[in-house]
Amino acid sequence: MESAAQRLRRAREALRAAEYGSGLTRSPSLGEKSGAIHHVEGGRAALINALIDLLPARGWAGLLGVTDFGWEAAARAGLDLERVLTIPDPKEDPARIAALLIESFDVVCIGEELLNLRERRTLAAKARSCQCTILVDQAWTGISRPYELSHSQAVAS
Repeated sequence: MESAAQRLRRAREALRAAEYGSGLTRSPSLGEKSGAIHHVEGGRAALINALIDLLPARGWAGLLGVTDFGWEAAARAGLDLERVLTIPDPKEDPARIAALLIESFDVVCIGEELLNLRERRTLAAKARSCQCTILVDQAWTGISRPYELSHSQAVAS
């Protein structure tokens, strides 16, 4: 017969799986890349590859101010589009929207020229504390580091 502790452990595991699946809780950590800020060179195909590479299984991604993403190429490369939220044109207060995405998503892609240096530094600190990875398509001087793709797959632009 199963002990109360064993039943409780099974119940907690089932609840944790349901929370991850529904998006109520962040997916398990990405390891050393979690909380990092990376800039991706090579256009949208490279950004898509980096996003796929960094996104944990059943993880969630947010795109803020990222235009002309290449949704068809992303889907063909294996990105689950049902687990991606996009805000293509954050008209007001993009830093606040980015902060909300960082608190809720595993990986957040932020488009160019949305944020000033102070906002970038604040968001970088928030990403580290929330263990969210930020991807940008232009370097954040002194904040981001180049992303080196460990994913061997290439996406056609």
